[in-house]
Amino acid sequence: LCFFGGRYPLSLAALEAFKLTGGSEMAVHLVVLKESLAKLHKANAEDDRSDADRDGVPGVQQIEPKQLLVRKTALALKMIDPGVVQEAVGGLLSGYLGVIAALKMKYARTTALAHSIGDAVRPAASKALGPTALSVTPPEYRQWVSPALNVVCKFFGMAIAWRLHGIVGKVQSSLVGGLLASRAALAMLQDAKLVDASVSDTMADEVVGWSLAAAGMYYQLVKGGELPSLVLPVLWPANVLESWLQWSITLT
Repeated sequence: LCFFGGRYPLSLAALEAFKLTGGSEMAVHLVVLKESLAKLHKANAEDDRSDADRDGVPGVQQIEPKQLLVRKTALALKMIDPGVVQEAVGGLLSGYLGVIAALKMKYARTTALAHSIGDAVRPAASKALGPTALSVTPPEYRQWVSPALNVVCKFFGMAIAWRLHGIVGKVQSSLVGGLLASRAALAMLQDAKLVDASVSDTMADEVVGWSLAAAGMYYQLVKGGELPSLVLPVLWPANVLESWLQWSITLT
């Protein structure tokens, strides 16, 4: 959080919103879907091994692709409870929309800035890029030039707005992460009976926390806050989630 949290402000905020908007219920729905899929997977594996005519060849290998599709569809309809799945999917969708709504309220200024930047550069983009785009576009497709320029401007505005917001997020994550780390370290030392002072009795946690925060700000703002190559494969889902949330909040 102190050194890399500024890269994932929306993901961290979504986690908090997830907890506040019924995250435990969404977890239950995920378990229900997982159990339904596991049940279907088991039945499908048994169906793939079944040999009704006992000729040594599984039945699924002796039928046409169309018949196989009908057979697997019937198996899925038989094994899955539509009411349970519908309730689980509906609960997940409601939770997702709740998280997006909470994030849209929290980042309303950033979203408004993104739209403002997009609207501001739209006339200039039309004058600078419009004629060239029309000249290289076949006549039957020229009606797509204006909407395409509009989308490009929106993405440009979104990139600039979230880049500016990222500066604030990096500072905030450094402060929060530094103090959390120092206070957690102090609590561990107290549990190990190495120190007797509490958070209210000493300024050591503030000194260490602010020092870590300064180091985190320097690394994120000056050095770019690049992730170590060892953790890139682990955190790539967080990168995808962060980009998805930016698009969802800005363009919806």
